[in-house]
Amino acid sequence: MNIHYTYKGNKRLAVVTFPFEETKGSHILLENFLRIVEPQSQIIYVITGGYPQESVFPKKITVKNIAHKPGKGPISKSFKYTQTQFLIAFNVLKIVQKVDIVIFYIGGALFPAICIVKLFRKKIVIANTGSGARAAAWIYKGNAGFGKIVSILENLGYLLSDNIVVISESMIPFLGIEKFRHKIISGIGGSPFGGTNAFIDIEQFSIKRDLKDREDIVGYIGRLSAEKGITEFVEAIPQIIKLKNKIRFLIVGEGLLMVDLKKRLEIANCLDKVYFTGVIPHDEIPQILNRMKFLVVPSYTEVVATTALEAMACGTICLATAVGATKDIILEGQTGFILDDNKPSTITEKLLEVWNHPELGKIQLNARKFIEDNFTQLKVTERWGTILDKVME
Repeated sequence: MNIHYTYKGNKRLAVVTFPFEETKGSHILLENFLRIVEPQSQIIYVITGGYPQESVFPKKITVKNIAHKPGKGPISKSFKYTQTQFLIAFNVLKIVQKVDIVIFYIGGALFPAICIVKLFRKKIVIANTGSGARAAAWIYKGNAGFGKIVSILENLGYLLSDNIVVISESMIPFLGIEKFRHKIISGIGGSPFGGTNAFIDIEQFSIKRDLKDREDIVGYIGRLSAEKGITEFVEAIPQIIKLKNKIRFLIVGEGLLMVDLKKRLEIANCLDKVYFTGVIPHDEIPQILNRMKFLVVPSYTEVVATTALEAMACGTICLATAVGATKDIILEGQTGFILDDNKPSTITEKLLEVWNHPELGKIQLNARKFIEDNFTQLKVTERWGTILDKVME
């Protein structure tokens, strides 16, 4: 975790998140964030859940894992959610006097805990890497009232916070937080980007194979769940194959939709042209990306897909929906291509439109340079150092 970076003083931090799903890789977002803030801290208390017990941190980082099991019905889910909220608040109460800044990571719906921090007059930072209300709408489908409650809690959290950190200006309308603009940090110094957990190891993720030397492979990397748009991507595959039969597809990831997706492809008589890898080790992703010509990121909701950044670093051309900060990173015809929506017909038409684009080689190099200029670990760490110094002023 060591980075050569000069910062002002040693911050005493707490990082608080709602418990993660106990699935492979769900903790990586938080782990990356800790790598970013660790060099500028004296001590870090982490309150979370679903974190692998085998994870090893420097002595300055103390992790408290809270048990959380979502209920099965609407009433049970609401009860469990409320119970976990107060359990988080109780654990925040135990450490709040030992820190200067409490960072509520991945949204600000942890209102009981935020109230405690406010009472003790500590700095409250909401690192908004997504909308809790949007996530709740997907996770708790069939319980519309629950999503509204989460939205209210988020807004109350924003109201009490000292600062709200977003990756870029376009996240402000996306998250509906324009009224809190006076406390939002969205850009640092000469960079249009603010705080993010996303950074890319540009030595590991690099261009190892030129586009012209790659197979005709279109890929998807991510969780196989509805909000990621994977169903729409799979529904586009038969349409694409009808028009360009030599294309093959690589789907990396696991999720509850796996069986349904395979069944759809089998019915369409094209399952033999799609390879499902399941979850693969992260250090094998660069090799996978260097096999692909294109990566499709068809998400309904996203801040910015780390897989898109990794693909850009590897010279794989991205096609992505313009959600979150994506349109600030994937610039149409310059560093990749934007999907107007994630309908199967839109994915099909856009992919076939750009397949033989005359500037693909230039776009590949532009994308790589964009990552080098904005999303290395050092660049992201420097921005967070400036943010934390600003918070403490």
